[in-house]
Amino acid sequence: MSALPRLLLPVLTSLAAAALSPAQNPSSPSTPPLTKASLYSPTTLVVFNRSVPDSESLARYYIAARQIPARNLIPLDCPSEETITRARYLQTIAEPLRQKFLDEGWWMPERDPATGRQSLRSEFHILALMHGLPLRIADDSDRPPDSEPLSGTGASLDSELAILGRPSQPKGPVPNPYHRSDTPFHTAKMPMQLVGRIDAPSLNRCRAMIDEAILAETQGLWGQAYIDLDERQPIGNDWLRAAADAWRKLGIPVTVNLQPDSFPGNYPMRDPILYFGWHEPQVNGPFLNPAFKFQPGAVACHIHSKNAATLRSTTQNWAGPLLARGAAAVLGTIDEPYLQLSHDVGLFSDRLSRGFTFIESAFASTDSLSWMTVAVGDPLYRPFPGPDQPIDPAKFKEDHRSPYKILRLAYESWGEGKPLPERDSSLFYKLEMASAKTETPELLEHLALAALARGDREDARIQFLRGRNAYPDPRDKLRMDLHIGCMEWSAKERLAALQTFRNAATEFADLSESKAARELMEKVAKPDAAASK
Repeated sequence: MSALPRLLLPVLTSLAAAALSPAQNPSSPSTPPLTKASLYSPTTLVVFNRSVPDSESLARYYIAARQIPARNLIPLDCPSEETITRARYLQTIAEPLRQKFLDEGWWMPERDPATGRQSLRSEFHILALMHGLPLRIADDSDRPPDSEPLSGTGASLDSELAILGRPSQPKGPVPNPYHRSDTPFHTAKMPMQLVGRIDAPSLNRCRAMIDEAILAETQGLWGQAYIDLDERQPIGNDWLRAAADAWRKLGIPVTVNLQPDSFPGNYPMRDPILYFGWHEPQVNGPFLNPAFKFQPGAVACHIHSKNAATLRSTTQNWAGPLLARGAAAVLGTIDEPYLQLSHDVGLFSDRLSRGFTFIESAFASTDSLSWMTVAVGDPLYRPFPGPDQPIDPAKFKEDHRSPYKILRLAYESWGEGKPLPERDSSLFYKLEMASAKTETPELLEHLALAALARGDREDARIQFLRGRNAYPDPRDKLRMDLHIGCMEWSAKERLAALQTFRNAATEFADLSESKAARELMEKVAKPDAAASK
């Protein structure tokens, strides 16, 4: 790392000057899928439903892609419906799996550190469930309406299987011993296993999720993050703010929506690789734009009680639609989890950004097992390599991802683990100098967003305007106007915001994304708009 300060400034300026304007919606690669082993490949069991041909097909595709031994395939004969009874779960899934573990000698006696009870620890770390398996176990406890809400027998199949080795399961959630763990799971020796699923509205999308995860691991996950707050919900907002800080530490540009509602319709997101938002029951905003597509390898979560109530629809709830629109990995809950027992997306983002796998990050961020959470995507996906694998400037190639590589490398070298560059810092000075020499629009937008997060509205406005001039795509120019208008609205400059949104709606009227400007204009024009802020 000592050579980086000498190498980096030329990299910053030369790459920024040569950076190409990225395609708005790159498609999945048409070349044969890549293969890439994971540290967890030998200790991952791949479970599929033998009664669903697509399930076995996907399982074999996955073990080839991740170089998982064929002996790690486990077929089950179970229902294909998303919801099954607990009796059917025990008969067709839990008991056959337990018998397989016993027959193969895969379990070792272990005392649960959380409860002190004796249980069985598996020599396999991860269960990967394939498309075609059930999603949830129904609550069949016949609880009276006034009973304890956490006493039901319902759970996601995934969360229930995490404690397969426990001798008995009481009603309701149980503590997750891996919660908040800062240790890779293979060293933690927990009496549980991590369970994820590769599932989506179609088999083709499931295969694409595998391909895109490996592509992102191989070439890097480059783009921007979008965080949608709801100021009426303090706990969730704390999580979302922590997520924003985690991604800023990597030098990823982060747009935070502070307005009362979610991102407006057709909001022109650029190169979206990360999305975390919350509290709307059905998919909305930019995700309803037919032109919208995540970057390959993107990770997303919209916090809502039933955001993953089904994974087989491209229009219902959130998980299925996000996957259908190109997300490779999604967090969700299949029924009411109660907020504290869902995924803490701030903790999840911290772990994922530091090089943990998707499934490790998902389980480290949830308090309970035998409950409602699911992690949908390649469990072995590791989109960010972590501090043990720094970026090598010599491997840079000038392409449409260059501006994001510039930022990642700059933060790695000079960021000092801080989410925002202070004005007197070396990082701030070098980014300012690079932006002044190159006028790279993504770099300017990042500086504007960082200034806004620091509370420096004057600098943010200057950088947004510079970005507006530098971006060639009118959709990006529109987004700069929306940034400025939202900044004015948040500062209670209602008339200025109204004029900014009106001008944007008029100038870009021929774009479908102008819907965002019109929606914001209508909201800020309401008599109670100022009072709602």
